[in-house]
Amino acid sequence: MKKLDTEEIISFALWFLTLIFLSYVIPKALIILATPFVYKPETFNETDSVLVKTSVFALGNKVIVRTNVSDNDVTNHPIDKVIMNLTDAQNNLKYNNKPMSNTGISCGTNCTIWELNYTLQPADPAGIWKINITANDTSNLKASNSTTFEVKNYVYLTDCSVLDQAGKTYYLIKDITDSSTSYCMNISANNVTLDCQNHLIDGDGSAVYGIYVYRDSAQTTNITIKNCNVSDWDVANIHFYYANNNVIQNTTSTSSLGDGLQLYLSSNNRIINCTLSENSYSDFYIEVSSDAECNNCLENVMGSNNLPIKYFNSSVSLSDEVLSELILCNADYSNVTNVTLDGSQSKKNNGFFVWRTDYSNFSQINSSNNWAVSYT
Repeated sequence: MKKLDTEEIISFALWFLTLIFLSYVIPKALIILATPFVYKPETFNETDSVLVKTSVFALGNKVIVRTNVSDNDVTNHPIDKVIMNLTDAQNNLKYNNKPMSNTGISCGTNCTIWELNYTLQPADPAGIWKINITANDTSNLKASNSTTFEVKNYVYLTDCSVLDQAGKTYYLIKDITDSSTSYCMNISANNVTLDCQNHLIDGDGSAVYGIYVYRDSAQTTNITIKNCNVSDWDVANIHFYYANNNVIQNTTSTSSLGDGLQLYLSSNNRIINCTLSENSYSDFYIEVSSDAECNNCLENVMGSNNLPIKYFNSSVSLSDEVLSELILCNADYSNVTNVTLDGSQSKKNNGFFVWRTDYSNFSQINSSNNWAVSYT
């Protein structure tokens, strides 16, 4: 047998030590490569059972959080758990290591989608919320990822509701059709905005009111109603009672079995860029008990027969007009001459209504397709 020299002994020793080193290093390197991977979480809203990806939510929304989690060593070290921390805009921890659910939905090789939901409560703060998700496998290797979403100080509506949160903006996000719910949008809180986003609030012809604002005594309610299409309510599509300082704009009110828009004992209200038409009695109806309650304003309001509705609460000289409806309220010393009032040909609605107005002259008032001429 050949005797090994010193150089060969050293080479053999280095080779042997290298094998020992690799026997430790290579498995550990493979384990590192097999560490779980958490993709950036995504947030969704659900509309009609369809998930819609979004990062902006309103109070009352359900925030659906999903993330893709992969693990290349599912045989030996599968995912043990995926947990989430949820922090609100005021740094309050809403979820602390709360387990997520495996949906079983594949997102690729050795990858599944995990989910956890949170429903925003009326008292939750608006602002930026934070999500952090951590995945552990059975060898306790971890990976994490995070994202944020924004909570707005408004509420989404999908059906008739009581609007009882002062200072909120409510958005109608789908049509309401053939509703049997009387007082469909019951606005019981002050300082509220209802934005229908051009959606429909439609009754079944028997339910009483579409949009309803009622107070027991006169008060400043400061409500804005805009971009609404209201139809087919029994008594009135839109009703205000003892409600002051409100705005109704870019809204249509049609086909009520009663009135399109009612103002009872209410003042300092503005109706702007609205269409009130084809309602059975009056497209616009007002009832007052004092001069102050005449202090309302109609700007660019169209009525039945595609003709204007005009409203005056101070002395006016009006002549040679064709209108759908004319209302004088606390308009003493007015002169109205040669005015034609032409309502709906099918409904025979609207007319000439005079409230708390004295010392005035009316001549050549022509009424066609109207249901009333009233002096009170």
